[in-house]
Amino acid sequence: DIEDYTQRIYKKIFVKILKSSISDIPGRRPVIISLVLDKKGNIYDMKLKQSSGIKVLDNDLIEIVKKNEPFTPLPLVYKGNNIKVELNL
Repeated sequence: DIEDYTQRIYKKIFVKILKSSISDIPGRRPVIISLVLDKKGNIYDMKLKQSSGIKVLDNDLIEIVKKNEPFTPLPLVYKGNNIKVELNL
């Protein structure tokens, strides 16, 4: 199921954020990163949709996402060539 797939991606990234010092920054705004993943789980496109207001933090979050590539391949039942996933971090 696609919702389960996107939740697994979010959890994988969120665990890495919790292990970093990023989650400890007081008063930071949520960061929204939009990903387009291909069938194999590779990042086809990535955009910062909402900044934290702290450029270094935004860049660190983008790097965490990149370092977790490739993600799990899309479920076989999914007929599209790619999927858009928004991460609210």
